[in-house]
Amino acid sequence: MLLAQKAPKWAERARRSVFTIEATDKSGNVTRGTGFFVGDQGEAVSNYTLFIGADRATVIDADGGRLPVVCILGADDLYDVIRFKVSSQKKLPGLTPAVSQPAVGDRAYLIPASSAKGAAPAVGPISEVTRIKEQYGYYRVDMPLTREQVSAPLLNEGGQAFALAQADASGKGKTYGIDLAYIMSLRPAATDVLNKVYSSIGIRTAWASSADEALVALMLYAAQQDAHAYLATLDDFIATFPSSPDGYLTRASHYVYQRKKLSDVGTEQQLLSRAEADLASAQKLFGDNVAEGYYNHAKLIYGVSAADSTLTAPGWTMDRAADWIAKAIAADDRPLYRQLEADIAFFRGDYAKAAADYALVNQGPGASASSFYMAAKTEEQLEAPDTTRMFILMDSAITRATGVNPTDAATYIMDAVDMRMRRGQFAEAVKLYDRYYALTGGEVMPRFYYYREQARFRANDMDGALSDIRLALEGDPNNALYLAEEGSIYLRKQDFAKARQSLERCIAQAPDFSAGHRLLGLCLVRSGKKAEGCRAFERAKELGDPVVERLMKQHCQ
Repeated sequence: MLLAQKAPKWAERARRSVFTIEATDKSGNVTRGTGFFVGDQGEAVSNYTLFIGADRATVIDADGGRLPVVCILGADDLYDVIRFKVSSQKKLPGLTPAVSQPAVGDRAYLIPASSAKGAAPAVGPISEVTRIKEQYGYYRVDMPLTREQVSAPLLNEGGQAFALAQADASGKGKTYGIDLAYIMSLRPAATDVLNKVYSSIGIRTAWASSADEALVALMLYAAQQDAHAYLATLDDFIATFPSSPDGYLTRASHYVYQRKKLSDVGTEQQLLSRAEADLASAQKLFGDNVAEGYYNHAKLIYGVSAADSTLTAPGWTMDRAADWIAKAIAADDRPLYRQLEADIAFFRGDYAKAAADYALVNQGPGASASSFYMAAKTEEQLEAPDTTRMFILMDSAITRATGVNPTDAATYIMDAVDMRMRRGQFAEAVKLYDRYYALTGGEVMPRFYYYREQARFRANDMDGALSDIRLALEGDPNNALYLAEEGSIYLRKQDFAKARQSLERCIAQAPDFSAGHRLLGLCLVRSGKKAEGCRAFERAKELGDPVVERLMKQHCQ
């Protein structure tokens, strides 16, 4: 390594651009490294490894000032580089990026952190230039590199930074440099908050340039952060995009739904008041579209009131939700608003109003699987339900959901099964089970076959029931309930030998299963073994079977 004979004119500004970093993890462990400012707006670069696991990081500048790292602007774990931003009340002495790439033979200057004022930078010739990502340079410089010099800037004759210094991976002490232009080009996509490159760092990733793109990241953060961290994220989003109503709406929702976890931030009433203030801010940002603000107000109150019966504060009741959605509809009668009005009416038990609103929605382009499903559920609750209409509506919900959201379709099918079973329409219930089986591609648990067996049994399809209970037992061969069902089917088929075999296996698996003893008693009585059967009945009675006494009076007296 050589030292420049005389410090270049730009050396002092370059020295002030280099800093040390303290990266601290959640346990308080501190790792230190080097980096440098680029430009005067607080952007800086360093090595990515330093930030892995960091919960926070602080830059210590050349004057000893401590500047917190506020967000990550871009990162690449493969090339071990990171770009970030610090918080500062003043412009910072950052380096100017080189406008052109240096060539082999050009001299490179290196200024480490904490170098003395007036000290000459290290200097060495560039001996090799290769390419990364086709357009960026990767440089080898003939000078040794100490640990403290890693991530220091490499500068050209004019004092412009062209690379970040990296150590020789082979351990031979050579200096390498990765193109600063490449580091400055790194920008996270909206979904990169889930990317391990960024999620392994506890410091927030920078927002996208537009509010719409940033909203994607905001939603993803909700699943990653605890209540306090997400509140800080929401505050930062709103500070960054003050004209986006979505930030205020999301924070209002957070205040309300997470009020217990945020109890150290404010009392319940204070948090509800802040939510009201955010809803008012969003209302102003909707401008002439006042209906959208009213709708979002109603939606939040409805959601939390339906989910949390402990919330009884004035202004946060289902009645108030009804008032807000009525205002929205008066301003702009849209299907989306009508559906929320119907949902609110359903929750309040006003099924006639809910049915009328769902009917309006389902007649127009706003109809959805959900609106047809809720219309069917509402029809079921009416004093004189039209069951034909109810099942037509449910089938419409299932059909619409099948191609869009199979999970919802599966839920609707099982609800339709329950409706059919409650009305004694067992054959129709079996058809719905078959539809569920087709929807899932046959990927079902043993319990599915047990439930379908129940429907087939009640539809008097004993062969189908037996086939299903055998499938259930293939998946769970020692399940006492399934063995009891198998025995019950054989009883109906008057195959007492097989019934006894199934029921004895059932009791062996669950000796205290009263129904197993009762069914075994019935099997024995019907096969001419009255004394044995009555002893089985007696054991079922001891175990508290609720119906065995009737059988005992019939067969054992």
